[in-house]
Amino acid sequence: MGVFTFPDAILADIIHYDSVRAGMRRETLYYGAENVVEKWTGSLMCPIFGVLLLFGETVDNPLGTRLMGPVAGVASMVGFLFFRGYRLLDSVTAEGVQFLADPDRPPARQA
Repeated sequence: MGVFTFPDAILADIIHYDSVRAGMRRETLYYGAENVVEKWTGSLMCPIFGVLLLFGETVDNPLGTRLMGPVAGVASMVGFLFFRGYRLLDSVTAEGVQFLADPDRPPARQA
């Protein structure tokens, strides 16, 4: 279960960022979407595992078992590529949200 800690922390940051940007809280929308994606990806595990075992699962033919590591590595790399675009400030403020929306625009001065 520790593997799910990182995405939940990111999701909390995204929810807070969205609440500052939009002016309303929409946690249920985000957590509902996260659960749909988790269930969908979880349902892909069994067919992928089964297809890999078709390549071999015995001592005489271990190819399917040996392919599980590289397939998991490719899946991890795909996840890494998705998270590369994630950028969020350490402290979410209205000025920071404005900066992320338009980094070329100078920050507003406070009187």
